[in-house]
Amino acid sequence: AVNAGGVALHYLQSHYTYDGLARDVPEGSALGSVSFILMLALALEAPRRGLFFGSRKVMPPAELVRFARRFHGYIFSWASTYNFWYHPIDPKPLHYTGLFHTLLLFVQSALIYTNAHRDPRWTLTLEMLALPHAVVSTLYKRSGLAAMFTFSFLMMFVVNQMHGLNLPERARWTIGGAYAATVLSYYGARHQWHKLPDVLRIPILEYGVLGILVLLSLLMRAVRRLEGNPQTLHTKP
Repeated sequence: AVNAGGVALHYLQSHYTYDGLARDVPEGSALGSVSFILMLALALEAPRRGLFFGSRKVMPPAELVRFARRFHGYIFSWASTYNFWYHPIDPKPLHYTGLFHTLLLFVQSALIYTNAHRDPRWTLTLEMLALPHAVVSTLYKRSGLAAMFTFSFLMMFVVNQMHGLNLPERARWTIGGAYAATVLSYYGARHQWHKLPDVLRIPILEYGVLGILVLLSLLMRAVRRLEGNPQTLHTKP
């Protein structure tokens, strides 16, 4: 009911004044808010799917995983609400795809304490819906980045996301091989090998932010150890 009321209020606001928060805050803040959902999800889902190809040999610190599990609801709700009020409700494809994704995030928040809230197929769907919105937006703006967004998001699926679905090893190899063949065929047929590194943009961004979170977690761990052993601060050389 609260979410429905907020949607109705924003619809009226868009009808009468159109602009949301876009007039008052940087565009990057809205993009960053929803992007951070995907980045924190790497830590949140790490116990289930690892970080790279389902392997759990490299894992984020336990403190970061606990933080993500305990506070992700607050962070995700803020991010989706902030992004929702940033954009107007406008009958354009790029707005509708983003609005649909945001509304599903509101549904996810309402499903807390239910089995559906943690269903890996459902949560993966929420993550993957960033792909069609990004592609529709770049096609609408004619920025020429549709291939980059498509293959870059799909790389995250191959490297990380699909490994939480308990797929057979053969299926994972098939999906990974099909992805690699498609990427090479696409850029090869267009003689655009110089654009091949573009597929790494989103993985580098997501894992880069995760790396910053890992460093912050390790720093906080070190601070707590020093607080627990104050004599180490006064050790004479």
